[in-house]
Amino acid sequence: MSSKPGATVRIRFFTGSEATSSLSATGATGPTGATGATGANGVTGATGATGAAGANGTNGTNGTNGETGPTGPTGETGPTGSAGGKGATGTTGEKGEKGVKGETGPTGEKGEKGATGGTGPEGGSKNEVRSAEATGKVTVQCGAGFVADGGGISTTNLTIKKSVPLNKSGNVALSGEEATGWEAETSSLEKVTAYVVCSK
Repeated sequence: MSSKPGATVRIRFFTGSEATSSLSATGATGPTGATGATGANGVTGATGATGAAGANGTNGTNGTNGETGPTGPTGETGPTGSAGGKGATGTTGEKGEKGVKGETGPTGEKGEKGATGGTGPEGGSKNEVRSAEATGKVTVQCGAGFVADGGGISTTNLTIKKSVPLNKSGNVALSGEEATGWEAETSSLEKVTAYVVCSK
């Protein structure tokens, strides 16, 4: 409220009394008073409402790989596994080298006497029989001037492989060729005797 200097002002107090005062001219502004003491702290206000959730932050960068840890202790031996199934048949191996020749076996027992041969052809002026014995194979020749009229073989097991006349060259005599000896051979290494009947 403002009033002109020299005017009369009526003031009513809250108590109901009144006072009248006249206003004089406004005086000069006084110096600023000293700062009053700091007032006591006010009562703590009530807790405010929870604020809305903030937006998710950006993902942080991946950390560096940690160093390799020390080797752990050796574990205990596991139980023995069950037997595996039968493997497939292997391929046939290559043919082996030829073995060395075996040693000659022992001489077999003497065989039984062979049967008497049939009657030979009519002889010449002189006849003779010659024989020879060996293992497996044997030959025998007539004497000089004699020719072979026949021959035979004697062996232990009678495994006869060959019993043939020979010519004077020692080869098997061919049909129509003059024979002068005999050859006998068995199928196994056993004692064999060849006989030749000669005449002249």
